[in-house]
Amino acid sequence: MENKSLWKATAQKKPVYPALQENITTEVVVVGGGITGLTAAYELTRAGKKVVVVEALSVGDGTTGLSSCHLNTQIDYGYQNVKQSFDTETMRLVADSRFSAINYIEKQCTEEEMSSDFKRVSGFLYAENVEQEKFLLDEYHASMEAGLSVTLHDEIPFPSTVRKAIEYHDQAVFNSQKYVNHLAERIQASENGQVFENTRVKDISLKDKKVLTEKGDITAQHIVLATHLPLFFDVLQTMAAPYRSYILVGEVDHRDMPEALYWDLQEPYHYTRYYHQGEKTWLAVGGADHKTGHNEQNPDNYEKLKHYMQQHFNIKKFTYQWSSQYYEPADGLPYIGLSPFKDVYVGTGYSGDGLVYGTVAGLLLKDMMLNRENAWAKAYDARRFTPVASFKEWAKENMEVVTDFVKDYLGNAEKEIETVPKGEGKIISKNKSKFAVYRNENDQIVSLSPICPHLKCVVHWNTQEKSWDCPCHGSRFTPEGKLIVGPAVSDLEKKNWNS
Repeated sequence: MENKSLWKATAQKKPVYPALQENITTEVVVVGGGITGLTAAYELTRAGKKVVVVEALSVGDGTTGLSSCHLNTQIDYGYQNVKQSFDTETMRLVADSRFSAINYIEKQCTEEEMSSDFKRVSGFLYAENVEQEKFLLDEYHASMEAGLSVTLHDEIPFPSTVRKAIEYHDQAVFNSQKYVNHLAERIQASENGQVFENTRVKDISLKDKKVLTEKGDITAQHIVLATHLPLFFDVLQTMAAPYRSYILVGEVDHRDMPEALYWDLQEPYHYTRYYHQGEKTWLAVGGADHKTGHNEQNPDNYEKLKHYMQQHFNIKKFTYQWSSQYYEPADGLPYIGLSPFKDVYVGTGYSGDGLVYGTVAGLLLKDMMLNRENAWAKAYDARRFTPVASFKEWAKENMEVVTDFVKDYLGNAEKEIETVPKGEGKIISKNKSKFAVYRNENDQIVSLSPICPHLKCVVHWNTQEKSWDCPCHGSRFTPEGKLIVGPAVSDLEKKNWNS
């Protein structure tokens, strides 16, 4: 089995874009080569704006190419909760924005010939017990009030005990990696756009409106942080909590059920879809979510999914597995728009709905920079203050951050480096100092500072994914301390065990 995204494995080979090597000036600089940044950049270049995209890794390597590729108007948070936390108007704006985003993707895939395996399907949210059924019925009525096309069913062709199900019409599937590859190609081919890969942003000078990278600076009128969570320190980092989700793919001989999207109401929930290419058919199931940096005691995430799939489906063989990160917003809706800093725009807190919300964000940010009115801005205002809707979740998540911070600094760590097995890492204490110690398969020791360079939390070892993960804001590092994903912008420091 490959530890690789199915969408990356089956996407056409994409161009390799150069790393930035000099100082340049543009109108808009977009930090992040995922669906948010590339949608905004593509639309802005079409509107005549000069745009530069910088990606720390490669296009789609953040979360976009690691999703489940569901395109749905149904939302994780629930429309009934949006209505209760906000109002009916906001609920309808959310539904309209998501429906419009799916239509936009379809238009790009068809009219603009960005072949990305786009296909319209239905989506089924189903209840398996009495308690879930009550929520589902309320969600059905809220979805209708939001203006969505939905049908209530007593049963659906799914291999599980289903009491009730909502069918969301006009949902879709596609290959997200193919799609963003096309967006990047169109941007680079435009006389107004440039794409740079392997270009990590190290700092931003708000006074000079400069984005500073390792080998060149970019001066721009507008800065877009399309990095899933804003880099450096940002108040939104206290409003969006990091979570990991896992996807397992199995090859099947035939379709066990109609091609559609399926979501249950378990906690954490499962999300299911088929993918066809040539003569092959795959079944992709996701779930086993947990807070980033909080999985030390129960690391068998893929085994959980494997057990679930073997219970319900006829799997020929398991072929791919991978994980991704998402951020849960405190009040249930993403934060999209101007940050507290002038001319700096953000999109974060997409929950498990990033491909659609990322498209919404790209379109909304484009309108904002072109000074165009967009009704969606009210629903997603990145500077909104919603104490009633957000306080409970905000307090819970940030209390966990404080607890982790204190516990990790004051708590005991193992004292013997010999306790670290091959291929694993541990926090080890020596002479009142702590080390992040990894022993590779060649029995060589890598010794690092365990302090995340973002806001100084102590990283945890992730034995499932062989990485150092920050439990506070989700920064992740390789066993050797190399930065994988921010909001940190630098590696873990080397720390000599023998010093």
